[in-house]
Parts: sequence; structure tokens; C-alpha cells
Amino acid sequence: MKKLFSNTRSLVLLGVMLAITIIMDSTPLGAIPLGSISATIMHIPTIITAVILGPAAGFIMGTSFGLIACSMH
Repeated sequence: MKKLFSNTRSLVLLGVMLAITIIMDSTPLGAIPLGSISATIMHIPTIITAVILGPAAGFIMGTSFGLIACSMH
């Protein structure tokens, strides 16, 4: 985890992905209407972050995603 916070590129990417998650959750951009149901794509930034930056960043994004999703609705 120390490597994650010492690298500026990783920290900026984590912040950008977190901002994208917040925007997708607070606007209708995170949902795709499919007739009577709606598919969500809000988890995509979390998955991308975990694949690119590793499990520590994935844990931070997953926890943040869960807190954001619960608090916004």
C-alpha cells in the first residue's frame, strides 16, 4: 500500500476513478435503461482500478463504492 501512495500517477488515477464513480452514482449516467429494468455500469471504474493498480487500490475503491452507493440513495 505504501507503493500506491508514493506514486503520483497511481494516486491521481485512484482519485479520477473515484470521481467517475461519484458522478456515475449521482447522475443517470451509471444506468442503462433496458425497457422496464435498468442495468448499472457503476462498478466498472472499481474493476478497472483493481486490475490496473492492484488489490490495495481495488479494496479502497470497493469500499468507497459501497459507501457512496449506500449514502446517495
